Parts: sequence; structure tokens; C-alpha cells
Amino acid sequence: MATVKFNDMQIKNGYMTDVLLARIVEKIAKNGNTYLQFSLSDGDTTVLATMFDTTLDALTAAGVKNETVVTVQLSVSDYNGKSYNINTIKPCEDKTIKVENFITKVPIDPRALYNRVVELVKSCKKEGSADNTISDLTLRLLDQNKEKLLYWSASKVVHDALYGGLIHHIARVTTNASKQCEIYKTLDRELMICGAALHDIGKLKELETSKLGVADYTTEGNLFGHLLLGIEIVDQEIFRYNNSGAKLPYEAEKVRLLKHMIASHHGTAEKGALISPAIPEAIILNLIDEIDAKADQCETVLSNTKDGTFSQNVFGLNNNKLYKPVA
Repeated sequence: MATVKFNDMQIKNGYMTDVLLARIVEKIAKNGNTYLQFSLSDGDTTVLATMFDTTLDALTAAGVKNETVVTVQLSVSDYNGKSYNINTIKPCEDKTIKVENFITKVPIDPRALYNRVVELVKSCKKEGSADNTISDLTLRLLDQNKEKLLYWSASKVVHDALYGGLIHHIARVTTNASKQCEIYKTLDRELMICGAALHDIGKLKELETSKLGVADYTTEGNLFGHLLLGIEIVDQEIFRYNNSGAKLPYEAEKVRLLKHMIASHHGTAEKGALISPAIPEAIILNLIDEIDAKADQCETVLSNTKDGTFSQNVFGLNNNKLYKPVA
């Protein structure tokens, strides 16, 4: 069966298609009844779909499970944009169809993105300097977490919520940080780039991401958030290094400022910051982080919008609609 892409589906129509079932979550409606929410991918787009009048146990007994290809019969309605309701779902009978064909990935090889970040951090290190700089600290943390960084998602749904999304976001923010230093000469380039490279490192603990790039919050993530968890990751590396017999400990003042950048990169308490930015580098990081998150949402939404029309309301963009100009 040929896969019908979600972007090609029309409202008020029904479709039978093969898709990747990334995750099933049992939800409770306002009336107290339970329903199931599915995360489905066609290889280009990941959407949420709902199904009523069934249970997780019933689907499991029928062989429907996470991270497998399934055949769904669904209808598309107009509810805050396209809304997908599953009528029937069963395991895909065509065994030649592979899960790998349906994984939604970032448009650039995650390894290339990782290498770009590493090279930018390396460019901050002065020749002949000791190995106790925040550049060294950043490189060690990137290396220690490389395997996860290559596929981890940056969020559950808001921005870069796909395979490799976290390193995609980090690479763009770090590249932007480097460019800002070319314009604003008084910025501390090492602090700016290292802060950008590590600002979301806590998402490796805040989120659990499957090898399909599907993320959900961990218990630690729900209790503490990725800013505090990021500082914890930095502190753990500092403790390890400073107690490893190193000749010199990490630079205390630079480390303090680096952790401040992680703590403040959401800008305000209302947006999740632990503290307001108190240095120029932290102010700039907050702005370019928000720019990239919003830019990614624009790219995603407009890729699913027809020329000459408006998108649905986008929660992460102040609930505004986006217009896609005619090509």
C-alpha cells in the first residue's frame, strides 16, 4: 500500500495508509472517558491522532505496539487546523516496509551538526593554554554525550521535536552565537559559544528519546526542568575533573558565568528561567535561543501550509497564524 502523506490529506476526507506508530498514550477527556492519542509519522511529518472506543490493552492484544509500522484508516477534520481521528488500526502486513523509512529526521546529518559545534568550541581555545578552560569542559561534555546528541529530540512537541532535533537546535544557536561575536566585539567569544553549546545539555536528562526521535518527559524533567539539570551535568563534570588529579581546576569565574548562562537562557521566570540574564552573553543567548525556536516552528508550520493560505493558530508563536506567500 502506498503511503498517503499527511500534508496531502484533505479535510473531510478519509484515508487508508501505512504509517509509523511512534507512541500511544492513554488520555482522559473532560467528560471522564478515556481515549488514546497516537504519535504517527509518514517519514516527512509527525502528527497526533486520536482514537475512541478502545483500550490500550485491546490494541496490544491485537498486536499493535509502539515503534512499528501500522495500517490505519483515519478521517481528517477541521479542528484548530487538521485533526486526525483513527477509525481502525492494525499491524502492517507488508513485511518489506521498514520502520527506518518513516523516521522523521532533521534535514542535515546530525554528525555534521555535532562536528560543527565541536569545531566552533575548539576555535575558542588559545594555543598553548591549559586544559582547564570552559572550552575543555564543553568539549568533554559533548564527547561524553555524543551518542545521545546524535538522535535526541529537543522537545516533546514545541520545536525540533524529531530525530536529531537537539543537536540541530544547538548547532544553529552556537553558529548564531559565533556570528554575534563578529558584530559585537565586546562579547566574550569563548563564553558565548560554550554557553550556546551547553545551554540545552540538560535536555538529555529532562527528556527520554527513543531511537525514532520520539521524546517524552522523565520524572527528573517534570520535577526540575532542563536548566537545573544542565547545571547539574556541568557540576558533575567539574567534580570529576577536579578530583581526577588534574594540575589545575576548571576556571572558577568562567564556570560561574557559564552556569549562569544555562540558568538564565529562558530570559524570565514566566518562561522558565531560574534567574534573569545578568551579563551581555546571557542576554544574547536568550534572544538567539528564542529566535531559533520560533524559526523552527515557522519552518515546520509553513511546510504543512499551502501557498497563498494561512496556517492554523500556532501556540508557540503567541497563537498567531502564519501566511505562506504564493511561490
